[in-house]
Amino acid sequence: MDGSLTLTDTQNTGNPVMGTSGTASSLAYSDTDHTLYVSHSFGPDHIRSFSVMNGRLMRRDGSRSVNLPGMDDRVPTQIALTPDHKFLLACVLFDARPSVAGLVPAAQKNIVTFPVMPGGMLGEPVFNEAGGVTPFANCFLNGRPDTFVTVLAAESSAVLSTIAANGNIMSTRPSKIDTMIAGSTTEPSEICWVSVTEDNKYAYGANFGYGTVSAFKIEDNGLVLRMSTAAMEKGDGTFKGLAGIASSGAGDNAIAGPYLYQLYANAKKLVGYKIGADGRLTKVTEVPVPYNSTQGLAVA
Repeated sequence: MDGSLTLTDTQNTGNPVMGTSGTASSLAYSDTDHTLYVSHSFGPDHIRSFSVMNGRLMRRDGSRSVNLPGMDDRVPTQIALTPDHKFLLACVLFDARPSVAGLVPAAQKNIVTFPVMPGGMLGEPVFNEAGGVTPFANCFLNGRPDTFVTVLAAESSAVLSTIAANGNIMSTRPSKIDTMIAGSTTEPSEICWVSVTEDNKYAYGANFGYGTVSAFKIEDNGLVLRMSTAAMEKGDGTFKGLAGIASSGAGDNAIAGPYLYQLYANAKKLVGYKIGADGRLTKVTEVPVPYNSTQGLAVA
């Protein structure tokens, strides 16, 4: 075993590809039922599932949607399984597909929970409030299968939530980062990814539109902002987020022990930080990554 990768199978999810790119956007895998879930930005078949056997994929019949009556073109982002594999959660970013008319942020019923049935099939959806507008991603606390942090892209905020046995979600008040830049309020930060330390003391959110990382302290009654800018890298100046700020395109991050690893796609680097006892980040390493291409990061 030398750590190299070998392609064993490729299967179409069943959703049509319109234009120059596909719509598959997020994966979640249950080793309990050997089921791979695939979410799609564009529906109505937002979530498809596959059986995984001997390195092969077999697409299952049927699909699940995050659409609502009168909202038949919603756009989800990340899907995630609860650590006990009882529910699949889907964040809904927009209530309509982006167009020249603009964006329609998902403000209500924007986290959808699907009960995971025996064999990995998904039950009927439960539509919940995320605690704010435009949830992008969730991260569960370690050893706490009912508690998770959600980042709210359009609100430049993060929120602590719990999920009940019936799939209902309850959220605390969002904790907002400082959006003052050069003396002016500039939003959104597009906080889109989040990781939680192994001791559940801190959560780190990556601000795609700012090129920064924000730190939040996790307390029993919610999140407390620790640092709006705990880390920052500069890109080549060619990319600007919705706020119009030149950004390094801070993307996905992941935590391994006392270290946070952060992707900066426009800066062409993966950076490693040592996490201090007070939540501060100290840069300890960086390696090059392909320019404006890397999107996801995971720690085994």
